[in-house]
Amino acid sequence: MWTEDDDVWRTLDDLLTNGWPLLNEYLSAMQPHKSELPPMAKALLFGGMGQLVVTYNKAREESNPPNLALALAFEDVVRNPLFNTLMGGSVNQMVDRKVDQIAEGEF
Repeated sequence: MWTEDDDVWRTLDDLLTNGWPLLNEYLSAMQPHKSELPPMAKALLFGGMGQLVVTYNKAREESNPPNLALALAFEDVVRNPLFNTLMGGSVNQMVDRKVDQIAEGEF
């Protein structure tokens, strides 16, 4: 199981801790252009990827193990308003498609 694989946790930890400086630099460069981005891109970059990596790194700095740091990071992403808007829109689109299919006699 992947959750018990030490290589998975080691490589994930390396990716999220070593990748943070470059991601932070990129997000800082994109900040002045944030209003130009489509809502989905903004939510994925800032509310998803950015939130995940920053929370993960803060949790690791507090000596949390990688699995707990990842869980805390996922919780923060789910609570992020940008990400919530994205997910709400996606759910609404799926519901609308299903309603259209039902209306057309497709199940």
